[in-house]
Amino acid sequence: MVEKEIIDDWQERFPILSPYTPSTLYMKVDIVLWGLRIDKIFSKQYRIIFECLPLWEDSVQKRNIPVFYTELWGKNGTQFFIDYASHDRLFQSASDFAGKQFGLFFKDKVMTSDVWKWLDQLSSFYPVGRFQYER
Repeated sequence: MVEKEIIDDWQERFPILSPYTPSTLYMKVDIVLWGLRIDKIFSKQYRIIFECLPLWEDSVQKRNIPVFYTELWGKNGTQFFIDYASHDRLFQSASDFAGKQFGLFFKDKVMTSDVWKWLDQLSSFYPVGRFQYER
């Protein structure tokens, strides 16, 4: 499967997100960009990363360092890697998990209190090292 088709599938599932680079779909929310990044794992697999990038930073290098990020998790908190060859078969499950885990962010209006609640739940649910978060 071609990576462009994979990005197209993810954008179709979350139409509020727009292509930003060939491997990312973001939306601008005030002073941040947040959305999904297709992260290539080895040569035959990818994973989905949800990340938030700071638009207030002056340098491009600093704007590319996420304020927070987490990867897509499957059943029982396991990492959800997708073989490119199995994308068609696994996409529905992966996008369902993404909707449950990150769907709060993919709306026209997102409450700041909901974001903080999500961050607190995420940081307490996952062991140290599975979540990057800076205040």
